[in-house]
Amino acid sequence: MFSKSLLISSVYIIILILTSCQNNMYSLIARSANDPFYSTPTVDSFTLLNGISIKWDKDESADEYVLLRSENKSIDTDLSFTEIYRGENNYYQDYSIITNTLYRYRLDKKRGSKNFEGREYSLGVGSPLQMNLNDDLSSKDKAFELKYKHNSSCCYYRFNYKGLVMRNYNWYKVKLEGMKKAQILLEGNNDDFQYFIPGVTNEKHLLKKEYFYVENKSYEEKYVFFVITSYPDNFVSSGFLGGDVKEYKIELTLVEAVGG
Repeated sequence: MFSKSLLISSVYIIILILTSCQNNMYSLIARSANDPFYSTPTVDSFTLLNGISIKWDKDESADEYVLLRSENKSIDTDLSFTEIYRGENNYYQDYSIITNTLYRYRLDKKRGSKNFEGREYSLGVGSPLQMNLNDDLSSKDKAFELKYKHNSSCCYYRFNYKGLVMRNYNWYKVKLEGMKKAQILLEGNNDDFQYFIPGVTNEKHLLKKEYFYVENKSYEEKYVFFVITSYPDNFVSSGFLGGDVKEYKIELTLVEAVGG
């Protein structure tokens, strides 16, 4: 004959088992029926000091993420990927890198026992340079409004001979009254850089102490945009892989009438 306490314990165990089964059943029902989507991780080589920051979009269809890294090779078939992270986070900071070494990152995903291999690679470089976290000028909506001077940098790295490169473009804007133009100067060794005005000019190599102008040819005040980027031949020698990061100082030196 069961004692009252034993009966209560048995009922409690049964409730726990039923609750656990219900939770597992809910997880199975709530889980997406789709396979994980293919995604490429976002790699930032210059926000961490002597490290590379990697992040990716969350995927409800994946049980875990597997991040792999290979040292760069000029031929893709020579790449050799090694697992550096496995888990449920959607970010990783890679400090096991060598300065000035080029890397490629691939994101795989696991769903049950099945592996979904990433189809594309992201590029990274081991750099001792830590850029200003608030100095992301990578698009028109992030353009820096130049009123006097600004310090920044550009990078250029060649990963293979088929045009696979890592390169940044720094956007700027100048507010100009109608029919005014601004004179812009890159101080220092500015023959490492080039500029272009989107929709107006192609990339133009800047020589030492060479000014350039941006113009507002309308009769209303507006922002005029331009972009500073690297001059590749000064960042890596022809026929070689690799690259560099170089700093510059940009200055708005004069505003005058168009035609002046």
